Amino acid sequence: MIEYATYCRIHELSDRDKLLAPQIAAELSLDERTVRFWLDEESYRPRQGIKRESNLDGYGHKNSDRRFLSCGRIGKHLPAIGCPSRSVVSELDDV
Repeated sequence: MIEYATYCRIHELSDRDKLLAPQIAAELSLDERTVRFWLDEESYRPRQGIKRESNLDGYGHKNSDRRFLSCGRIGKHLPAIGCPSRSVVSELDDV
């Protein structure tokens, strides 16, 4: 797959400079078959990405409803469950 700039350069050399596919290939250091392919294309189309599974995809459903909390946000939630945040902080200071 080539970049859009290379696609434009191929067509520029063909249309403006009237170069043939082998000459364009030599000029741009590309394979002649690549140049011929892109000269036959009416427009540039980028490579289609491949949807790959992540190694972590199987674990997403277990924790999907939980949010990651920073230390500050955890401290705000501790009193709601009956744990004063000051006691947790003092215990962490001892560690």
